[in-house]
Order: sequence, then C-alpha cells, then structure tokens
Amino acid sequence: MSMSSSSSRPAAGLPRTLLLIEDSRAIRHLILRMLVPSGLFDVCLQATDGSQGLEMVAAHHVDIILCDLDMPVLDGFAFLESLRADRRYDTIPVLMLSANDHRRRRVEGLDRGANDYIGKPCDPAELRARVQHHLRSKIREDKLDAANRTLARTNRELRARAITLPATPVPDTIRLSQSGSAAAQVARQAR
Repeated sequence: MSMSSSSSRPAAGLPRTLLLIEDSRAIRHLILRMLVPSGLFDVCLQATDGSQGLEMVAAHHVDIILCDLDMPVLDGFAFLESLRADRRYDTIPVLMLSANDHRRRRVEGLDRGANDYIGKPCDPAELRARVQHHLRSKIREDKLDAANRTLARTNRELRARAITLPATPVPDTIRLSQSGSAAAQVARQAR
C-alpha cells in the first residue's frame, strides 16, 4: 500500500515505511485506515506474526513498527527481543499494540525495548500523533547518522591527504645575536 506526502524524506532518500505486525486482518485494516490518510508513510508492510515481521525487517528498509503483543507463532515480546538483539535494528521505533492494557504488561514491553505502548482499541488521533512523534525522531536520528558517516568519511580523506612535516629541532634557549631577531635565528638554525 503506497501513500504520498510532501514532508521530509528519510536521510537515505528511501521511502518511509511502516511495518504493521498484527494477526487480526480486521484490526490491520482498521489501523491502516487510521494511518493511510495522514500521508506519513509511502509504504505499509503487513505481517501476521512476529516471525513474518522479522523476515520483513531483514528484507526491507523499515522506519517504524507497530506490533501486536498477543500473536501466534512468535508473540510481540519475543519479536521485540529478537529485533533488539540485532544492532542493525536497534534504532527502529517499535510501538506495541495490545488489548491487554494492564500496567504490568506496558512496563514489561517498555523494559524489553519498546518505544511506546498503545492500548486497543486505540483512538485514531492519538495513534497518528504517537506514530508521527516516533517517525519524526527516527528521521532526525537517520539524518544525524548520515551526517556522522559523512564526517567520518571526510575525516579519513583529510587524514589520508595530510602532509607529515619532519620535526624541526628547536633549541631550548635562544641567544640573541647582533645579526637579528630570535625568529630569524631559529629560522637559520632550522636550515
């Protein structure tokens, strides 16, 4: 599913991509109906369990993940642990979705690496606001990472081009002579 928007692109120029991991087709459809009109994403990927979600993250550039907690095969917590174990994906925001909105479950999700926790059913305006907040943070982080990579590359190039000058011994004391200043005397001694 594709969307268009005129707001800023990710640093790498890739399309902004949402991965929605939810076993209920009806809830996936409802969430997409809430988010698609916002124009936040160019691509919306869908998975029905955490295992499929991990495959999609490995195969596609993903900017943000909405993940149900209670799913067959690989639940949301197991998905989150597997995702966070791979450093390549540690900056992707993950928003957990669950009808089980007990405080203990929310805290557990956040402790395991979720960036946010949204109870179902969710308010459309709140869902859009939370997703937009995390997407903006991700875009800023991607731009910062790109700038750091550019700076590191430029630093390496400058170091490679640097001319190493031979060390010129400078005497500890300089005698002023009748023939000129201390600077002129040092210059003569360096020759």
